[in-house]
Amino acid sequence: MNNEINNTALHMQIVPFKGLQLPDNVRQFIIEANQAFNWSKVASLSDFDNPLSEYYVLFYEKAVIGYVGLQHVLNEGTLNLVYIEGKWRKQGLGQQLLLFVIDQLAARDISHLFLEVRESNQAALALYQKVGFELIAKRKNYYRNPQEDACILQMNLREGVKK
Repeated sequence: MNNEINNTALHMQIVPFKGLQLPDNVRQFIIEANQAFNWSKVASLSDFDNPLSEYYVLFYEKAVIGYVGLQHVLNEGTLNLVYIEGKWRKQGLGQQLLLFVIDQLAARDISHLFLEVRESNQAALALYQKVGFELIAKRKNYYRNPQEDACILQMNLREGVKK
């Protein structure tokens, strides 16, 4: 799959990085954006230093406008973060970025992909289910501020992706 996104005549590009390889401006963007997920700066820096961490970063020209953060071990992956900058939302970019990442992981023989999301985050749940994730469990009172259940979703990449 091509790593370019053409959306309303805008040229965008997806660039993969290991956490340790992220340029400083991208690291800073991710640290700030991760705060929306209640990740501290220390948690973000720790993730960057983890050799299992990978990021797929969406650029518009030279500006970072979104990313997917993940980790994988053997043939399983976990999506930790999916983020699109506010003014770029509701344009299908999150879905395109997510589909690109899923295709890349499937090509690397990752067979299962997992994620967790707040039960109240209906937009994210709808997106994940639209591309083929299935609810497999709930973690009672997993999240804080506010306290809330987590929905655990899984996708079998060998069964293919809904597009």
